[in-house]
Amino acid sequence: MAGKSHCQSQRQRGIPLQPAPALAMGLEGKLQLHDKNKVIPPERIMQESLDQSLHDKLGQRIAAEILEQHHHEDQIAEAVRQVKERCGDIQTRLAETVPAELGKEPVQQWRDVVEDVSEEMIKNCPF
Repeated sequence: MAGKSHCQSQRQRGIPLQPAPALAMGLEGKLQLHDKNKVIPPERIMQESLDQSLHDKLGQRIAAEILEQHHHEDQIAEAVRQVKERCGDIQTRLAETVPAELGKEPVQQWRDVVEDVSEEMIKNCPF
């Protein structure tokens, strides 16, 4: 499709083209302008957005409660302790690893190297 305009590709796919004024008039029936040129979608769209927001927020709240009930933070702390204990040598070499890796890939940031080291520790030193 190189060299073809957006309109040409729409025409080939059978998508009817609407002139800009006709498109704007079609949207006027669906969207309302509110104070200070803010757009408000149809009620159905707002209801769907509310449902999704409730789902997301309640899901986060319920997940947090479940994690708290199962002592999630304590389990994480214990796993971190075990991995650090079992992979102490990798942790000790961190000050050498970061500059060496940055020398290989200068565009990489030190935090990326630290993330890679933590992944290596988890992989090689299971808890």
